Amino acid sequence: MRRFDGAPVSRELLAEMAKRLHHRGPDDSGFWSDGSIGFAHTRLSIIDLAGSPQPMAGASGTTTIAFNGEILNYKQLRTALAYPFKTHGDTEVLLALYEQHGPSGVSKLRGQFAYALHDAKTGETHLFRDRLGILPLYYYADSAMFAFASEIKALLPAIGPAEVDHESLHDYLAHRSVPAPHTLLRGVRKVPQGHHLVVSAAGDVRTEPYWELPRESAIRSVTPEEAVRLVDEALTASVRDALVADVPVGAYLSGGVDSSLITALVARERNGAPLHTFSADFGDPRVDEIHWAEKVAGIVGSQHHNVIVTADDFRDSWAKLSWHRDAPLSEPPFRLPAVATALLLSAKSRDGGHDLGGRTRRPL
Repeated sequence: MRRFDGAPVSRELLAEMAKRLHHRGPDDSGFWSDGSIGFAHTRLSIIDLAGSPQPMAGASGTTTIAFNGEILNYKQLRTALAYPFKTHGDTEVLLALYEQHGPSGVSKLRGQFAYALHDAKTGETHLFRDRLGILPLYYYADSAMFAFASEIKALLPAIGPAEVDHESLHDYLAHRSVPAPHTLLRGVRKVPQGHHLVVSAAGDVRTEPYWELPRESAIRSVTPEEAVRLVDEALTASVRDALVADVPVGAYLSGGVDSSLITALVARERNGAPLHTFSADFGDPRVDEIHWAEKVAGIVGSQHHNVIVTADDFRDSWAKLSWHRDAPLSEPPFRLPAVATALLLSAKSRDGGHDLGGRTRRPL
């Protein structure tokens, strides 16, 4: 939160906002404030498990960051930055990148991220969201303050009851989604994908894109064999990047072509290391692909888990899933695999995730 009315940020209010995000970060929490600005963070440890607490201060003493996500190319970036690193994680790389390259350094990142960085030297607070908007980042601004969070529900302690934005509701009912920067709640906005938002000390808020999908691409003439090789190289590199973690990583295996291919590539990259795969079993042969998933799991040698999801499970979980998503489910028939994954992760978190060595992390 950042206040423009001269009042200090309340640590109690930050704590209440962070409490709404405990399910996203049960491993650690931290607070930082400096007069009219404050950050709160709840952490899900994936990289540098014990060595990268947040919010984190930069070496210059003028920068502070709160970061959600994973930077897949942080090791390569780290080697190119002249910076007195004190940790082994990706969070400090973001600070180093900003201190050496300013806000434009975000264009060098590959991964999924949403983070806020305050620069005491310029008096500006910067918010960044990854290129494709994988991770959410919401905010609210008025003449007195600016507040942001990874989920809308964490903003409510700061802004109070929110009303439905009826214009956005029309978009949702017509298209099953609300385009950025709008949301279903009046006054609550989301940072568009591939955008950088800047908040000044005077309360001015501006957004600008730092990346967008190429409108045109070069057409390349290749043989069928070369096309297969190029796709294999691209997918392999992407999967290899996604496996960067200091905790176990599993794969969602529906039995379809895409998840089967990804699972096979994961198994190839892990070169015999244990791999857990997960499928949703709906008990209906018209939609189930369990037999294909089990066949793929047998071929790659993964430890496979079938999660049974019934119509009753879906009905009973509807409200909870909508609460976590900060919006109603927009395509219920096509979101059943996501429901299964959510139910599985919820169960594993309750029993300690013992099947994955104490952690359940990021199904691909």
